[in-house]
Amino acid sequence: MTVIATQSREAIMDFLRNNGVGVLATASKDGKAHAATIYVTYDDLANLYFITKQDTQKNRNLRENPYAAIALYDAKTQTTLQASGQVTQVTDMNKIDSIFHEVSHIALKTSQSGIPPTTQLMAGGYLVYELMPLECRLLGFSRRETSTL
Repeated sequence: MTVIATQSREAIMDFLRNNGVGVLATASKDGKAHAATIYVTYDDLANLYFITKQDTQKNRNLRENPYAAIALYDAKTQTTLQASGQVTQVTDMNKIDSIFHEVSHIALKTSQSGIPPTTQLMAGGYLVYELMPLECRLLGFSRRETSTL
């Protein structure tokens, strides 16, 4: 197996354009880990955005410990994007509207129901978060080609 790592901005942006479902990993202030599947969108600087609700474990963890990691995976190409950094709440209403629109578009493309699971949670009001990556890695895994003579 060959592992190909890239930090190329173009490759990262291309991957984000085609993959909008990932896993968010958070930890409480006492170190208890939590992971949740989320829809992920991005901006031109490769900052990552996601939606949650007020009474979720991920929100409680982010209030106590604002650092998180997100992993997105493309099973077909066996490529993964791993990003970690500080998370802040988005308060700009224009940006929030845009993120809701983009997340709805991802849900339509990737799910049978076409609606984000967050909409079905009875967990308070919506919150939008931004993860500004301190580290971002794009890794491709492939089998090494072999031939016989």
